[in-house]
Amino acid sequence: MTCLKGLPAAVLDIGGNRVNENRIRKDERLSQLPPEWPVDLLPQIRESIHKSGQKVVVLDDDPTGTQTVHGVPVLTGWAVPDLIQELASSDPAVYLLTNSRSLPAEEAQTLNHEIGTHLRQAQTAAGRELTLISRSDSTLRGHFPSEVSALEKGFQENFSAWLIVPFFPE
Repeated sequence: MTCLKGLPAAVLDIGGNRVNENRIRKDERLSQLPPEWPVDLLPQIRESIHKSGQKVVVLDDDPTGTQTVHGVPVLTGWAVPDLIQELASSDPAVYLLTNSRSLPAEEAQTLNHEIGTHLRQAQTAAGRELTLISRSDSTLRGHFPSEVSALEKGFQENFSAWLIVPFFPE
């Protein structure tokens, strides 16, 4: 079968433009991954968090991610007294819905710096260690790395690791 410009249909996009013939096929690539881990690690993770006494604080830049969690408090504000109260609770984790993806980059940076500063103040007042997670869009539509850098500066601590796990299902 041929299509526009005499090229095989498989190498033309909808508009008739030539596309990359060396495209990696998703199914082929995913079939090369190792099998799913055979042991459920969630109980060990929960136990480890419980023993550490730390609070996991997840900053989420968009409400769609927050909608996927259950049994976890979600704050839409980050006033220091509210954070202190949350850090004093027995819940192992809390989500802070920042909605920063909807902001221009500079405003998102300012917001993350402010949240980092407030979290540091609340941590000091509550006397509880934190594990901070900046959860952003898996297709990297957010303001990376500027938001994480601003959070780090506001929290006044260099983070021990930045894990970037993009996922592009197309």
